[in-house]
Amino acid sequence: MNVLIIGNNSCNNRVYDYFAQKGMSPVIISDVHNLRSLKGEVGNFTVLTKQNEFYVDFVVITEQYNTLPVVFAGLLATSICSETASNLANTETYKASPKEPIVFLLDYVSPSPTSTTIWALKSAIKLANIKLDIFYIAKFIRTAGNGVEKLYTEARNAGVTFVKYKNNDDIKIDSDLSQEKLLISVSDGAVELELKTTFLFTDGDMDADENFSHLAKALNLIYAKNNFVSDMSNMHDHFGLDSFYLPPTSTSRRGVFHLSRELIAEQLDEGLDKIYTFAKSGFHETFPFGNATIDGDKCAFCYNCYRMCHHAALEADEDDNHMRCLEKACRGCGGCVSICPAKAIALEQNFADAVITDTADNDLVAKEVAIIYCENTGVTSATNFPTISIDDINKIDFIAVPCGGAIDKEFLAGTLNDYKRVMSAVCLDDACRHIDGNKRACAQIIQLSEMLESAGVSKKRLHVVQVSPAMPKVFEDELREFLHT
Repeated sequence: MNVLIIGNNSCNNRVYDYFAQKGMSPVIISDVHNLRSLKGEVGNFTVLTKQNEFYVDFVVITEQYNTLPVVFAGLLATSICSETASNLANTETYKASPKEPIVFLLDYVSPSPTSTTIWALKSAIKLANIKLDIFYIAKFIRTAGNGVEKLYTEARNAGVTFVKYKNNDDIKIDSDLSQEKLLISVSDGAVELELKTTFLFTDGDMDADENFSHLAKALNLIYAKNNFVSDMSNMHDHFGLDSFYLPPTSTSRRGVFHLSRELIAEQLDEGLDKIYTFAKSGFHETFPFGNATIDGDKCAFCYNCYRMCHHAALEADEDDNHMRCLEKACRGCGGCVSICPAKAIALEQNFADAVITDTADNDLVAKEVAIIYCENTGVTSATNFPTISIDDINKIDFIAVPCGGAIDKEFLAGTLNDYKRVMSAVCLDDACRHIDGNKRACAQIIQLSEMLESAGVSKKRLHVVQVSPAMPKVFEDELREFLHT
């Protein structure tokens, strides 16, 4: 089994050794610009580089986003996550000014991630152990990460001075440009410090630079807000909550994983174990609505589905002159179904027939309301919905769809024929896993509502709400109001 490790990262060799010890054949490409494209599906990817072509079963990205530089009063601070932070004592700049304090500043531009905390603590410990004056200034103390509390203890024992400020008003940073030094005044309410140094390490916002942009394009990955690659990870059970915040971070493309900075900092082996387990399973994975199927007689070869599918599951079948679906790449989101002008695409299981009914004793109660919900909103399941206390629950049918993007006016109109009122629950903006399917769903519902109103039918028959798995009470309130409006 072959694995491609791509990115310029010091952990490459460690990742290589891990998979090699598992009997796999890893290949490292450090220069992301050497990659031209990745075709095919998990278990049978074709990698095209500037020099050659080869095959791999899955891909592990180690390339990281940049941390934007921070300028204080005309002087540039150094990123905490740079190699300079831990090796400062060996630099020529420090050797010229060995008595100056070294300052690590967190949470100033924006709340620092746990990985930055770990980088800062490890660097502070290393420098404090050689008797340098180290100051760790942060708005938050984080102990939830794996082993972070132990690092705080080691840092204190090594002699690091900690200052916890409440807000940015408690810290002032100026500069002495003639000496190229920063002047730092900080107070935690009890202790006030005045520091003058050349060596301030901090972290700015993350930046998807040109390297990462090239990589995402070559791998055909979904871009989210600010050009970051969308996290799709840890495949969920049918109607289960998605644990997308856990490592390893999977991308929009099955079999392509991104080892995020958080993962590399504290849970690399755990993440690699999960990737290895996925690989050893033979990449078998089923989705509630199955794969997209294509009727070659109807397919107009318009490439609309190819352009919109960021799971890279649609490709041209040149022999038969129609599109085809790569089964191991497809996530069954239904986006291609809704966008196909020839209605040539369907899912193996029609979500319109996948109705989750209530468990009331009286099965003869006529249902009046349909709730169409995107699975990833976590609105309901057959087991957890009864926790929502609504008197009219026996009048409601719940219809799960793989993504809001699968909802079109034709499906909505058909649902309105069967129910007096229809509500749709979709993801929050920038949270959709399938190229803004939630926004398309909202647009479809607004258009149909306007059509109903123009025809003299109350547009209150249709409603849409945007919620997340963490907002069950919001959904309950919206549903109760919808039922009684």
